Amino acid sequence: MATTGSSFSPPNFSLCKTTPSGSPRYTRTRVQTQLPRFLSPAVAVTKLHATDTEKDVYGKDALAGFGWVGHVQPEGQKYYHNLIHHTVTDANLSDQRILAKITLWITRFESCAQANAVLLPSNYDLVLELSSHDEEGRYYISDYDSQTILYLDGVTTSDIGLVDVCSEDHLKLQLTYEYWGHVCNFPNHRELPARAQSLITNMLSHAWADNLTSLASTAPYSAEQCKDFLSNIEKYSNEPGQESYRTWIVARLLNEFLKARFINYYGETGGARLMKIQNMSGGSFYTEPSRLFNVISKLLFNQPKRELTEFHNVWIDGVILDRDWKAWNNQHLEEWRGAIFMGCFILLTSSVLTLKSHIQPTSLVVSVSQLGLATSQLFSLCAAGLAVTCILSHAKYRTGSATDTISYMTKHYNRTNSLEPLAIVLGLPFSFMLWSIVGLGIALVALGIETVGIATWTAIVTGVAPMSCLASIIYWAVSVITM
Repeated sequence: MATTGSSFSPPNFSLCKTTPSGSPRYTRTRVQTQLPRFLSPAVAVTKLHATDTEKDVYGKDALAGFGWVGHVQPEGQKYYHNLIHHTVTDANLSDQRILAKITLWITRFESCAQANAVLLPSNYDLVLELSSHDEEGRYYISDYDSQTILYLDGVTTSDIGLVDVCSEDHLKLQLTYEYWGHVCNFPNHRELPARAQSLITNMLSHAWADNLTSLASTAPYSAEQCKDFLSNIEKYSNEPGQESYRTWIVARLLNEFLKARFINYYGETGGARLMKIQNMSGGSFYTEPSRLFNVISKLLFNQPKRELTEFHNVWIDGVILDRDWKAWNNQHLEEWRGAIFMGCFILLTSSVLTLKSHIQPTSLVVSVSQLGLATSQLFSLCAAGLAVTCILSHAKYRTGSATDTISYMTKHYNRTNSLEPLAIVLGLPFSFMLWSIVGLGIALVALGIETVGIATWTAIVTGVAPMSCLASIIYWAVSVITM
């Protein structure tokens, strides 16, 4: 903490504490008004030679008299840096009302720090940001030497939206990945330390090797992704005015890798998570499947149980790797497409056989075949419809972010039933398709008996049964050998 060692409540300091990950930068709603504007030849030439500073892009910096210099970071967000007051903000300082607020908050911050004898770092930024409605102000201090974030007074992790930690080192690791989140948000006005690029290069190289030699690596990216990152980092230009691109990519990757280290208890004396399937919560994250779930699962050919097992394998202690989630999602999208195709095929076949059975005289066998066909039609239609619904609801996750993944899992998880309801729902398309096959099989047997007679049908079954048993044994032997 940047304090004298005692906690205090800063008087007349109305700013709330925040963190880089708590920034509303990606959730703000802004309205941009576009109007025609005359483009003179001089402005056109300036645009052609533009760099990322506001002075170069927009001509004379109107805020330079107040010590502010504008920057545009690689994602496109404009922010301002004040070297005199060690302050950065992405608030719209061209609005005089907002500029007055930011100026007032800087004055109060400096007065509060001086009045309480707070020793600020020698190399820091005060980050000021507005809430979504530009009314509430929030702040944190970024220490570039210690690579951490801090505040004027004492604060607990829960007060600023951070998760609980198990040691001081664990807390330091959390604040370090928050720091790199800050650098990612404001990359233009500071040089990237040479050690930072060396560090992320080593992390990527290790993750690449770990993925290739282990099926349970805790690395946040796959071997192929790590290889792509390694090759692309070297391609970023070091030309003047372009350094922010390299800073941004290195900071973003360090933020992700250090976050993964935090989640996996890197360096903790109690032990780290060395495989992604390791449970570190001290108890089971999931409860045992309920009796009702087991009964429903058996009725649905154990498809819900399979889904639940897959969830348990990819979501450990509330942690899920993005690559595992996307692999799971892509696999299910393919299965659901197959369920649509098979459902439509079985529906068409059942419909044709239904027309044929209606032509024949009514009998017990024909009634059984009609019941089987009706069952097949119903389940195949439901299977195809549910598969379409699942595809529509999961297609967006093929390119979704990690936040989308966590939101999806936490929305469906509860301590009482775990993920059982979701497992049942996701298992329905394939289960219903299997039931439609059962219904179609019953109908075909009944139609066969009606067509060739019970004696002939019995002879056919008697001849086919031994061959089926032999084929099953051969299949089982081959599957055992090739496991």
